[in-house]
Amino acid sequence: MVYEYQCIDCGAVTEIECSVSERDKHEKTLVCVSCGGKNLKRIFNAFIPRKGGSSACSSCTMASSACSSCPVSK
Repeated sequence: MVYEYQCIDCGAVTEIECSVSERDKHEKTLVCVSCGGKNLKRIFNAFIPRKGGSSACSSCTMASSACSSCPVSK
């Protein structure tokens, strides 16, 4: 999963990629990449298919929908 966090102090957005089970550990040590602040709130998370176990083709990011050659779209 990709998680996005917005800094309450400066408004910058920071993102991390980790598993759901690792999220809490990462959130405890997360700091803003812009100002170094620790006052961040989660604003978005997205599933990112990993290569190897995914049925998506190598050119498809699956961000919005599968490409025409992707086995997921068939």
